[in-house]
Amino acid sequence: MTFPGDSEYQGVSFIRGLHETGGNRVELVLQKRDPNVNSDLAWRDATTLDSQISTETATLRAAGREPRRLMLREFERYYTDRTVSEKVGAVTRQRRVIEERLVYAAVFDL
Repeated sequence: MTFPGDSEYQGVSFIRGLHETGGNRVELVLQKRDPNVNSDLAWRDATTLDSQISTETATLRAAGREPRRLMLREFERYYTDRTVSEKVGAVTRQRRVIEERLVYAAVFDL
């Protein structure tokens, strides 16, 4: 029997249900800058605005004098060779560990 997709568990694929597949993740983050530090290292994530980028709009409150920007980031998610034991019903299965790495970033000054 052939299953349409991989599952997060080694040696088994499931027909029904939502399963982690290691697909890419995109997030939009509001960042604030420490005005006392003169470096790109002064930027810190303040709020994640959207992790499922859509066509919706958002209104940001006025910042006053505080420097802010938007950071759009894409992370590649991939299965590693590592596994962890996880009990699924009455069976213990080996779940594959998913890691992620940054593959794209764009900055939008406000």
